[in-house]
Amino acid sequence: MRSQVDLDAVAERFDALYTAMTVLQRELIAAARGGVGDDRAHELAARVDVFAAAYRAAEGALAVGQPGVRDAEAVALRARVLHGTIDEHLLLAALKAQGRGHAFALLADALAQAAGNHGLAEAVGERTVAELLAAPRGMGARTAHRFAEHLALDPSGVVADLDPTALRGLCEALRDATTGLPDGVEDWRRRGAKPPADGIGARDAVLDVWIDAIGAPTDSARAAAVDARGRKGWPPDAVPTAETLVAFTVGRIAPVVIADWERIAAITDETQWLQAMRAERVALRHTDDEDKLIRGWALGQLHAAVTAARRARQLADRPAGQRGSSTPLAQARTAARRCGELVALADERATVEDLLADMPTQVP
Repeated sequence: MRSQVDLDAVAERFDALYTAMTVLQRELIAAARGGVGDDRAHELAARVDVFAAAYRAAEGALAVGQPGVRDAEAVALRARVLHGTIDEHLLLAALKAQGRGHAFALLADALAQAAGNHGLAEAVGERTVAELLAAPRGMGARTAHRFAEHLALDPSGVVADLDPTALRGLCEALRDATTGLPDGVEDWRRRGAKPPADGIGARDAVLDVWIDAIGAPTDSARAAAVDARGRKGWPPDAVPTAETLVAFTVGRIAPVVIADWERIAAITDETQWLQAMRAERVALRHTDDEDKLIRGWALGQLHAAVTAARRARQLADRPAGQRGSSTPLAQARTAARRCGELVALADERATVEDLLADMPTQVP
């Protein structure tokens, strides 16, 4: 039965890919027959480049010892981001979707390409050095600040204002850092006590992940989350902290980021509630409507957060020898990360500072 469930999931993912490629093929045929403007032609070419690059990487990944899924994803993102003029928001999204190894290489090439085309200001806007360095998955604000200082750069300095020499130095350092940060930048992590796998006393390890997922140090939403972390009322351990974050996200954030949330929230049985979220998320995959795509993504993040918190609680209630490959702390951190990403989305639609004003003492 388990293998059938896995096969269904695989078929579902492939169906989504096949549908997207079929739609693109039809658009190309129509464009070739009827003619299109330069903007539309550029858009179609960019999408084809992404699919072609991803296919080449995926084809190589089928051979033993060749690049895997993350490498294929990196190739596809690179093809999209570096196609023509660098788009600031697309670049940031691609950086956040990848780990440091791939993200730093992409950032270095994007900065060099933008500078060479005299489009650095358009490519990174008012983004600071620390903000770009903290964008890759797993970096964090403190590590980004230490990295910037190691490079003798002002973490709060705007990247577009860097002189050519400083920019070249930053690009070279980014490429070097794809295989590891310089000595001294990450030492503070190794000197600190590693939080226990069971999450006992590890509240801060969970809250740090939540805050890092919300945004860059200069974001007001992140500052509000930092203030919330400093208030009394947080549980001392990782699992109840994650449960607090999930309860806040369900009660305060979901109504802001998920349209028609009240209908789903009215389901009282938790299993049926989770099934409803998953079903709607799957149904919204095959759409070109941006609002529906965002709603589907938000439902997926919330579903993952609730599931991870439940898993963390289940693991915490078991003897250590019966927990398998995961840990309560790892699942709690996963839940916190998903919650933070939803707070970041809410920040585009509401005053998140008000939502966070009474955290954690009055969580719904």
